[in-house]
Amino acid sequence: MERDFFYVELRGFDTHNDIREVMEQLFDNLNFALESFVAELKAQGVFDATTLVTSSDFGRTLTSNGKGTDHGWAGNYVVLGGAIKGGQVYNRFPSSLVEGNNQDAGRGRMIPEYPWENVLMPIAEWMGVEGAHQRDVFPNIQNFNASHILATNVLFSS
Repeated sequence: MERDFFYVELRGFDTHNDIREVMEQLFDNLNFALESFVAELKAQGVFDATTLVTSSDFGRTLTSNGKGTDHGWAGNYVVLGGAIKGGQVYNRFPSSLVEGNNQDAGRGRMIPEYPWENVLMPIAEWMGVEGAHQRDVFPNIQNFNASHILATNVLFSS
């Protein structure tokens, strides 16, 4: 096996009420965990062979429900690692976040322009998933314009 895969879950982000204090604590915990983990990977000399990805099973609305936000579609990923071409925002932000914009499905639920496969496809390729196996891992990939999928050499430096 050339690559190992580990899944870690951090719950509690599905907040609908009084989110500021909860989110500050969650992001402080996440930041501390990532800083500590990256420091350990570097100390062991394996950071360049490691890729970390954050994800969520849903995005959040841009409008409030009175105390917080509700489930939405569009979201963000964070990718880091020694081989990642970091310090960049890939793809593009919506041209407008105002209610009623072209990507607003109502109540601030943004329709994503890019599929989640956009960032996960190059990671899968980096892990060794090639050719016909890509459709097994990403069965919806044929539904998207290939220009909306990051090339492996765009995300990775090696």
